[in-house]
Amino acid sequence: MPARVSIIIPTHNGASLLPECLEALWHQTYRDFDLIVVDDASTDNTVELLLAYPEVKHLLHLPGEHGHGFVAAINLGLTEAEGDIVVFLNNDTVPDPDWLGALVGALD
Repeated sequence: MPARVSIIIPTHNGASLLPECLEALWHQTYRDFDLIVVDDASTDNTVELLLAYPEVKHLLHLPGEHGHGFVAAINLGLTEAEGDIVVFLNNDTVPDPDWLGALVGALD
């Protein structure tokens, strides 16, 4: 059964930002979510960093020498999203532990 919420994080050269964002997601009080990270042609060690996070359900990659942009990354992430609720989250976001629960509660 798919998770209720799919969180999509697009990133481009976000290796310095992602650990804090991902750590905050692991501390969410609402746990029925999966995580999709779309790497947009990063040239730093973003992909290598993300491989160390087994909690990332889907790690997708847009290849090339230059980034394709936010919309292209989100659209690729949407191809893997299975949740009833889809949330887009920037890679520099550090959500409060109750953020996702409050969001789902408001939508319900």
